[in-house]
Amino acid sequence: PTLPDASHMSRLFPKFEVDHERIAVFVREQWGAELGERIKASQNHTFVAHVRAGEELEGEKCAPTKLAIRVTPDAARTQQQRVSDELTFVHFLARNGMEGICAPILSLEQMRAQEVFQPPQSQQTATPTTKDQAGASSPPSPSNPYIEASRCGDFIVCAFAWAVGGPVNFAAYEWMTDQALVCAVGAWAARLHAHSEVFSTTYPEIAARMRAWDEMHDGVLAGVVLHPEDARDLDVRREEAPAPATTPA
Repeated sequence: PTLPDASHMSRLFPKFEVDHERIAVFVREQWGAELGERIKASQNHTFVAHVRAGEELEGEKCAPTKLAIRVTPDAARTQQQRVSDELTFVHFLARNGMEGICAPILSLEQMRAQEVFQPPQSQQTATPTTKDQAGASSPPSPSNPYIEASRCGDFIVCAFAWAVGGPVNFAAYEWMTDQALVCAVGAWAARLHAHSEVFSTTYPEIAARMRAWDEMHDGVLAGVVLHPEDARDLDVRREEAPAPATTPA
């Protein structure tokens, strides 16, 4: 395959500064959590945060809880919808039983948005969920599907549940010799694809806005030549994708 020019890779690692104290105050106000150390810095800064026992998280008293706080720079106000769509999709996965997902944790302002949401009349009565062979289910009604990302000045701040388990070193390739792990990853990917199909059908406007793989990171992978089988499968999926909604004049 043709790889992107090395000079473009700097787009993956932009440098920016974060006012730790300001973000800490925001996290305390919105999630009742104490912001800890930074654990990663790349396109985003990721911090660990802790919620004390007895604090409220998404409206309920909780045990001591560890969160991941992601801070995304957005001084130009160009990332709000993209991040909101991402939160909506991952929240959809989590509430429909997809395992292995670090679900977004709703902030106080996001909780208020959920409380004031009035569903369409057709959604007033929830229908039972249905599951296909891969385990995907139709979304429950009548909850608000859209999660608007929270802002703190020029930054978008998101909270996620802390991942269970440890990371797999995919670059080392030892994992390829573990049949159980390979099968588990494949089964998980199949469930993810099945849930993604349900999401795309249920919320086609949101799905149509999501970036393709070669548009991510400012298009650093644009022009990369795919394997013929991957390219053929991608063409089929694009043909089957629902058309984006149009706004009447």
